Amino acid sequence: MPPRISKLLWLPRSGVLPTPIESDDVPIAVLHGTLSSPGNFQRAAEALQARGRRVVGLEYGDRGTADLGRCAREVSDFLAEFERVDVLAHSLGGFLALKAAHGDAQNSIRHLVGLGAAWRGVPRTRYKRILKWVAGPALGQIMGNFPAVLPPQARVVSIVSDADTVVPRTSSELGEVIRVHGVHHAHIPKQIPAIFSALQLTEADTP
Repeated sequence: MPPRISKLLWLPRSGVLPTPIESDDVPIAVLHGTLSSPGNFQRAAEALQARGRRVVGLEYGDRGTADLGRCAREVSDFLAEFERVDVLAHSLGGFLALKAAHGDAQNSIRHLVGLGAAWRGVPRTRYKRILKWVAGPALGQIMGNFPAVLPPQARVVSIVSDADTVVPRTSSELGEVIRVHGVHHAHIPKQIPAIFSALQLTEADTP
């Protein structure tokens, strides 16, 4: 049976990730969520690269809609390529990055920053089968209550919003927590001051 493909891949991508700069500092890898792309981090990447931090992204698993196992392998392989890396992970990207931090990339990840991260999955819905058919298998497979354990090497920070109706705080809070107010789930990757704080950049570095 051929792999199930999301019916929504025609939706346009949001933003464009800038070309990575050359830098001797630890690079920052960005991981998008379901039906998203690295361009969701455009604003944050521009701000970080203006401060000399190289930002790279991976568009994985048919924009995060493919089978969860495939998504996890692609993310793990990508992060394991780095000697050291800081990670910004939105929604499903957080779930996958946490798995990688306990696996092949455990010695690579220094800071793991979740932005509305589905560390423990997302709530089940009666429409699970329909959503899997429309949005691809990953969305259905991420529904549930999964264990979330802090990795042995990485520092984990969660940026959470009280207006996030997609990933509840019972899932998105892990490690250190930074709270933002009134921010929709899709816009958490644009919270530059919170991201700078999570990466322990100094006040002078904050845009």
